Amino acid sequence: MSPLLPLVPAMRLLNLGVLMNRSQFGFAVGFAVAALWAVAGFLVMVAAVVAGLIGWGAVGLLDGRWNAGELWTRLSGERH
Repeated sequence: MSPLLPLVPAMRLLNLGVLMNRSQFGFAVGFAVAALWAVAGFLVMVAAVVAGLIGWGAVGLLDGRWNAGELWTRLSGERH
């Protein structure tokens, strides 16, 4: 048996365009967070989640999904 055989499904996801639905992706993220918590501890898990959210937000701003000025206005509580 090839040592790469368990990686074939992941390789298909990355290279062949097979998509996961939102439920499957949510399960994978939840499982990864739980595994990280079990292996490295609560604070490391929290730091990883925060870093992931920061990265997700940065990509959203760079892709133009969000307007930085509007986001800042909402976060600061300013009303017009």
